[in-house]
Amino acid sequence: MTIPWWKLSSRQSSQSWFGELYSKQGPKLKSPLDNISTPSIIQKEDIHPWPLRAQFSSRASLSSSQPEDAFALHFFRASPGWQNIDEEIANYLQTEGIPVVGVNSLRYFWSERSPSGTAADLGHLIDVYTKLFGVQNVLLVGYSFGADVMPASFNRLTHEQRMQVKQISLLALSHQVDYVVSLRGWLQLETEGKGGNPLNDLTSIDPTIVQCMYGRDDRNNACPSLRQTGAEVIGFSGGHHFDNDFNGLSKRIVSGLVTRLRH
Repeated sequence: MTIPWWKLSSRQSSQSWFGELYSKQGPKLKSPLDNISTPSIIQKEDIHPWPLRAQFSSRASLSSSQPEDAFALHFFRASPGWQNIDEEIANYLQTEGIPVVGVNSLRYFWSERSPSGTAADLGHLIDVYTKLFGVQNVLLVGYSFGADVMPASFNRLTHEQRMQVKQISLLALSHQVDYVVSLRGWLQLETEGKGGNPLNDLTSIDPTIVQCMYGRDDRNNACPSLRQTGAEVIGFSGGHHFDNDFNGLSKRIVSGLVTRLRH
């Protein structure tokens, strides 16, 4: 079943969105969705539950080597002109049977966050949605600002949560981490980087689960620095938006996940 792209509005709660989706696309679930609680820092309007194709799968069981045994948690950029990359990746993942939960980085980091607070929210989402979807594995995807905060956030997860993460896909990773949206970041200029350099945080992460993709014309890309570490580094034509090769990005994300789930 192909489920159309759907976003939350600022006036619509995630629970009402789920109810609307299920009433139009299939039987409305009663219990697990009613019991979802989001962290106090994350507002429900900041969480975008993208089309959940796996919820409607007729298969009763899935082996741990199949991508459907994972869900994707995607920190997306959500700034003008760049929404398509998030939409296309989410749509592609759902066609592969991978449900996607997106966190709007622009809204979430509009007020300054801390690394530990961001990690606590990330961990809460992992706990909630692995149970809701009935999956064992997690795919973390971050684009731009979302990629920069991902390594430090991962390092602050609990041991159990880190073990569930089978792949970290970093798109357009830079050399600066910030925990609040700034005008310079909005304009894609180098920011102050008060949170440090994500490359330093990556030294504490098993490189075999890291996938870093960059545009070769992106002046501030950090991915090439990971080439000798054992991480998967993939260059694309274009700059920060990868020449709109969203299909190519999506295919590499999924193929990487399938490979890692088999090992």
